[in-house]
Amino acid sequence: MAAERRTGTQALHRAADLLAELARDAGAPRRIASIARALALPEPTVARLLGGLAEVGLVERLPHSLLWRLGPEIDALAQARPVLSPSFWREADAVLDEVADTTGGTVTLWLRSGDDRVCVRRADGVLAPDSVSVVRLDAASSDTSFIVDDGHDACPGDRAPLGIGAGGLVELAGLSAEDQGAIVGRLWPRILASEHMPRSEYDAQVDALREQGYATDDSHDWQHSFCTAVALTDAAGALIGDLVVVQRLELASVSRRLAAVQALQRAARRLAQSVSDRPYSASLR
Repeated sequence: MAAERRTGTQALHRAADLLAELARDAGAPRRIASIARALALPEPTVARLLGGLAEVGLVERLPHSLLWRLGPEIDALAQARPVLSPSFWREADAVLDEVADTTGGTVTLWLRSGDDRVCVRRADGVLAPDSVSVVRLDAASSDTSFIVDDGHDACPGDRAPLGIGAGGLVELAGLSAEDQGAIVGRLWPRILASEHMPRSEYDAQVDALREQGYATDDSHDWQHSFCTAVALTDAAGALIGDLVVVQRLELASVSRRLAAVQALQRAARRLAQSVSDRPYSASLR
């Protein structure tokens, strides 16, 4: 019986690790061989785990393909987390629509999940940037995939690391110095590949954002877009995630950028009051 319990626990841990692996790199579909290499498991074991998870809708295989991704039941489980009450989601939909109407841009709500941030809501204004295709490399053939971390192409379910882009930077600035240092230490190779600056300069930038209270990113010239982001906290000031608005670069005048900051800050204050009394946990796998 004890051996059976150990075996069952091991299977649960492997299934959890598999789901976390599928969530990496913005949830890009993966092949069994790629997952097996990442988890250091035999391919038959991974195939068996995927089959079991697929039966309950937690993963799915793309039609006419050998690629696997997270399934629809993941969304249902995420929405059922009691820490964010139904009133929070109603308020989130309302404030995102309001900010989209005020700024004319694309507004996204991201929640922190461990060292990552996950897009959970999106609203498009009448002046939102035109759609741009995003290049995602097949995870089966490469260890990297590319996603515009804050861009108007971001959709619910997309995932990006903390510390990259306006939203990732403003979240990092909202953490304690200890947590910030630990996260940057773990993610530094990915941050360096994106930000291209020495660690000392990067840390100084995050410190400046902490004082400023918001972040901007005008590095998306090829997309003709401009990002503005503010951190999202609960009523006690604990970091939850971030809010981002993306505007057309040619329309992002100084006054419009200031209006976007103010709109996001108002939205963040409203959402902070909608979080349940239970502290938000970002310790997701």
